Order: sequence, then structure tokens, then C-alpha cells
Amino acid sequence: MSATLEPNHLQSKNTKVKRSLTSILLGRIKRTFQFDTLFWRTAMIGSWSVTILTCLFLALSLPTGFGVTLDLMLFSILGTAIFWIVSHLLAVIIALTGIKVPRLYVATLICNVVSIFFIFYEDDSSLLISILFASLLSIGGMIIGLLWATLLCKNVSSFWKFTILTCFLIILTANFIPDLISITTQSASNQTADRASNPVADGATDSASDFDLDSVSDLTSVSHFDVNPAEGVADSALTNPALTGIHAVSYFTYGSGSNRRLDEFGANVDVNSNPVDASQFISNWSWYRTFFWGFDETTLPLNGRVWMPEEDGKYPLVLLVHGNHIMEEFSDEGYNYLGQLLASRGFVAVSIDENFLNYSNYSGIPTNDMKVRAWILLQHLMQIEQFNQAKEVPLYNKIDMQNIAIMGHSRGGQAAAMAADGASWFKDEQLQQFTQQYPIKTVIAIAPTDKQVDKKYTDLKNINYLTIQGAMDGDVSDFDGERQYARTTFNNEKEKSTENPWMKSTLYVEAANHSQFNSEWGSRDISLPQGLFLRHSDIIDTASQQEIAKVYVTAFLEATLKNKQAYVPLFQDYRNGEAWLPASTYFNRYEDSTFVVWSTFEENMSQTALPSNGSIIASGVTTHKEAYKNRSQSSKNSKGLKVEWGNSNLSSPNEVASLSLNWKQGTPTPATKNITRISFSLANLNYLLENTSGAMEIDVEVYDVHGNKAILPLSQFQNILEPPESTFTWYKWMDDYINDGKYEEDTEAIMQTFILPLQAYTQNNPKLDVTSLGGITFHMKSSSGLIMLDDIGVY
Repeated sequence: MSATLEPNHLQSKNTKVKRSLTSILLGRIKRTFQFDTLFWRTAMIGSWSVTILTCLFLALSLPTGFGVTLDLMLFSILGTAIFWIVSHLLAVIIALTGIKVPRLYVATLICNVVSIFFIFYEDDSSLLISILFASLLSIGGMIIGLLWATLLCKNVSSFWKFTILTCFLIILTANFIPDLISITTQSASNQTADRASNPVADGATDSASDFDLDSVSDLTSVSHFDVNPAEGVADSALTNPALTGIHAVSYFTYGSGSNRRLDEFGANVDVNSNPVDASQFISNWSWYRTFFWGFDETTLPLNGRVWMPEEDGKYPLVLLVHGNHIMEEFSDEGYNYLGQLLASRGFVAVSIDENFLNYSNYSGIPTNDMKVRAWILLQHLMQIEQFNQAKEVPLYNKIDMQNIAIMGHSRGGQAAAMAADGASWFKDEQLQQFTQQYPIKTVIAIAPTDKQVDKKYTDLKNINYLTIQGAMDGDVSDFDGERQYARTTFNNEKEKSTENPWMKSTLYVEAANHSQFNSEWGSRDISLPQGLFLRHSDIIDTASQQEIAKVYVTAFLEATLKNKQAYVPLFQDYRNGEAWLPASTYFNRYEDSTFVVWSTFEENMSQTALPSNGSIIASGVTTHKEAYKNRSQSSKNSKGLKVEWGNSNLSSPNEVASLSLNWKQGTPTPATKNITRISFSLANLNYLLENTSGAMEIDVEVYDVHGNKAILPLSQFQNILEPPESTFTWYKWMDDYINDGKYEEDTEAIMQTFILPLQAYTQNNPKLDVTSLGGITFHMKSSSGLIMLDDIGVY
């Protein structure tokens, strides 16, 4: 069958149509910029300025490690080039549609909106926040550009130019200059505090004797206590542990000499250490890390900054280790203020470099980084033990290897706990022998993480543990240190011993954040651009936050490594060191190995039964044993007794709600039957109720098996604090949309330990037999309330 051919005149007509369409499109492309007059091209300066601003934020949040100046130049140049290319391509696309607008100008606006949107959206901001700030920044750039073009336009009168410029300067002055002054002042203040805390410069040797001690105020002391020191109150003559000690200080570095980025661990290292092979743990060490650092996973360096007393003698050893900050921003210098202080007070302090294990925007993070962090700490201890025996090393015969502590921050806090329980994580025979010979005695965790590793968590036994957390922590926003606190246990071998007991404690600080505990991390807990939205008005300054760390870290080390038990009351009640601490609200939790437990409310499933044949007796209250939860509503690895009361639960207006924990045959007692204090932890959960007002009031009654009793208001010993409400961002509504919604809950349940001296009760009723106690009753004086009780027992 033959094909039917179109007539010649039809073929010619179709060809003309195709040529006309092609010609039209080519013509539109040629006329792409016909509407972009000088005015609109000048106005593009606004869109370009937004692009540059965005590039600067990216440079600060994605550092290359080669210097801030280079990063700013690199990102600005690349950003401008990409902005120019993409804007022109978009302008061509707009031209093809035939829309009669200044196409290049419109294309720059589209570039701004789309790029800013994706930057925020990829940084875990919500769709709403991403759209909102992409729109606001783009509109701001558009306004700036139009104003600039108007000022340069010859057709606009000088009067209107002057008026526009004056209004713009007034707005700029009113809104931005005060913030700039505030930021600059705070930065200068922080730098001054850092210089005061770190008089020893890197690579130099100095001594505490060179300090201007005349400028330091007289030793402060706590002198306002009314309770007998024998009942657990700090010695009124005790000095502030944050003050510089009596020892002159020497400083040096050790390292494997292969570090390309830090000369003090590379070409200028003072003492050489041996690298270690971590390839058994790491399977994804990237080429970029090798290029950046100069080594790979088979030759990880052991790098440390050492502060030590100059005088001869053996001193306790303290390792300080950072967490998972950006790899290209080095973290190990951030604890100089602690290292210098501790050395002056008779400790050998070593800040450990684990920067090479940190996250990089260009290469991710090595596999098993948590496990490697702990393993590296143990490798450092083994190396330091060799230094302690090497005559050519400054550490020769300087360290008491039976008194070792590790302080870690963020992931470093978890790594410190894992290292202390090294035998559970690492099966290397040499390592196991070492940890048995030189056990880690104390762990301090500042804002630690608590993640599963190898499908398990760390359990600490017979190890002193302190954890510190800020309520304004925008990074580790849950108090995960309480989870490790719950998994830290003691046997009772020291109950009859003359040795000092093991102890564990928590400190929760209302106005502290995450980053300011490290002087190198700045004040923002999350990177830009989201870091811009974090609220700073409710956060204490860097110097004050580091002062808290100095007080609590040093006191804990003095108590646990040097047996200075006079510092112990600080961990039971912060008021025992209130004169040393910046103004804020503090929550303490405490327990030691002499504690005899009455109940942790985890011993059985029964809602009314207690251990040792005890029982819960409720009158006008509802009780339920349930999980103690953190801000994100996951368990803190412990349960408590939730107690709620209100007027509706009472049979008469004169009735007072009460909760009794009763043992008819007598409460559990120490073997010595020498009971001096009752202790329990309590969390104020009133924030979960809709209608509550005023401070919570509870009277605590103690009674014996003979029917004798005494009752005192809890406020006589300590007030029940309300947990702080944390607004992390500029405005409360933003908390739900920033950082993947992790700030949605503004309050976290926080336990507060109350230790009640029985001497106060026997003074109230001399007949009370404290050797045969029958239980405790809580009388709820407030009309309504909600609490959680935990860890009730005696000392």
C-alpha cells in the first residue's frame, strides 16, 4: 500500500509554522533583559546582599578548618558565581514565557527565596519556618535594593532621597546597633574571663606564682548555716573551690607529631606519644579526614594538653574530654580554665584531643565514634602511665594512678562513663588488666548524651558520678545525665568501713546552656542558620557558667580523689556553696553508698506494696508507680511514685490529703542502727496541672513503731522548687518548629533531694525512737498538687 503524501503547499505551510515558533523563542531569548533597566539592575544589589549574607552564615556553619577569613571569601565568591549563573538561567526561562517583567531582577528574587528555603528546611526547620524566613529575608533584600536604586535614580528629588536615607538610618540605629553593642560587650567580657582563667598561653610555660594574687578577692566562705555541721552541712570555714590554689603550674603538650592542623600536637609538640590503631572499630574513615588531619584510622594520635603542679609529689590525675562539635572547629582548648585551676589545686589535668572523631559537614562522622571516644581515653591512660615511669618526661613520678577521674562534656560525658566501665565494652586482655590495676575512681559528665552503643548502656558500680545540666541546653535538651545517675549503683561494703563512701550527684541549672561550658564553642548551642533563633536573654554569661563548672567540678574532685568530705554537703544542697555560685536556680540530687533504701518504687509491680513488708496508705491522694520521664517524654531509666491531690478527693473541707509509707515491723535500718537522716527525692510536677497557684507546701511526719511521732514543714529544711520553663527561641511559638521540634516541651521534670536531719525531729518530740522508725507521712498542705517521689531511705 503506497503512502499518502501531503501536497507541497501544506508541507511548506507546516515548515513556516515551525520556523516561526523557533524564531519567536530565539527572539525572546535575545530580548531576555529588555525590561531590566538601570533601575532594576541597580535594585539587584538587595538580592545580592541577601545572597552574601546567606553565604556568610554558611561559611560560619560549614567551616573548612582553613581559617574564617578564607571560608568567608570562598563562600562569598562561590555564592556570587552560583547566584549569577542561576539567576541568568532563570531569567531566560521567564523570557520564554513572554511575561513582560524585569526578568533578571525577578529571577534574583526567586533565587533568594528558593535557596534560603532549602537552607532552613535541610537544617531541620519546619515547612512554616522555612517559608516564613525565606520570604522575610527575600522581602528585606528587595526593600533594600529598591531603596538603593531609588537613592541613585536621577529622577528622584534630593528631598525624597534625604528622607528615605534618614528613615533607614533611624531604623538601623534603633534595631541593630544596641544588639551589636550588647554582643560586642559580652564577647569582650567572655574574652576577659577566658584570659583570667587561662593565664598560661599555648606552647608556653608559666606558674601560678606569677599570677596577680592581689587582684583576687579574699577567700570566701559559707557562714550562714543554722544546722549542725555534724548533720551534713558544709564547714563554715570552707574556701571556694573555684579559687586558684597554692601550686605553681607547668604546662606542656604531648602528641604523635602527625597533626597538620594543630602545631602543638604536630611540629611543635613537647613530648612524643605513640599512635594507636582503631581500624577494628572504624570502617568509614574518609579520604577527606586523612587529607585534613594527616593520618588515618590506623594511626590515630594520642594528643593532650597537660597542666601540672611544678612541685615534686604524686597528684591525682584528671582527664578532660570534649564532645561532638564540628571537626573543623577545635574543641580541646575549651577546658583550659579548668585545667589551669585544677593544677593549681594539686591535680594533674589533661585535656584530650578527640577532634578527629567529630562530625564534619564534608565527611560525616566515623562509625562507632562513641566507642572509639571511650577507647581513646583508655589508650591515653595507658600512655600516661608510661610517661609516669619515664625519667625524660615532665610527668615522671608525678601521678597517683590509684586516683583517676575523667570529666567529659556532651558525647565526652558518655565516653567518660564508658571508659570507667571499660571492661564491659572492650575485651582486649591488656586493656582489661590495665583497668583492673588502675580503675577510674570518679566520672564527671557535663550535659552528657546517653545513647545505646552495641544495643546496651553503661552501668557504673562503685564509681563516683557527678552530672551537670543546663535548663537552657539547646543541644542535649534532655537531662540524659540523670539516666546514667540511675544506672550508677553502690554495694554496701563501705557502710562499716572507715573509708569515705562512694557518691553520686546531679546539678540542674536554670540559666545554663550547652556550649558555654567549653570556651571554644561560643554561646550558641546549634549551628547557623537556626542558631540565630536561639534566645540569649535568659542565659547566664560564659564567665558565670564556667564559674559553676569550676565550683562543682573542683569540689567533687577534692571530695572523691582527695577525701575532703567537707565539700560533700555542696552536692546535697547548693545553698552550702551559695556564696560561690552565680545567681540562678539550682536543683541538687544526691546519694552515697551508706544510703539504706526504704523504697525506689521499682521493687515490685504492686501499686500499694513496698519492700520489707511495707505499704502505701493514701488519704485524699491518688498514687501510681510510673516511669520518671525527661523533656521528650522518654524514660530516665527509673520509676517513681506519682502522687496527685486536690479538693475533689477530700471528704470534708477540713481534711488534709496525706500519703504514708508504713512499715509495721519497722523500716529497713543500717547495720549499725545509727540513723541520723532521712532522705528522699521529689519532683514538682505542678506544671502538668491546669489550675495550681502559689508555692507547694508539705509537712513531713516521722514516726516510730511505738506510735511516737514528730511533724515539721518541709520548707524548714528546703523549699520545693518549681522546674524552670525554658523558651529556647525568640518567641515561644517558634520552639515547636525549630530543630525538628525538639524544644516543644518547655519544662522537664527534675528531681530534688531532701535530706532531713532526725535531730530536728527529736528536738520536736524527744520520745521519738529513731532506732525503730515505722515510716513517714507527707501531709499535703496545698489545696492541690502533683509530685513524684523516689529513692526514700535513711543514712
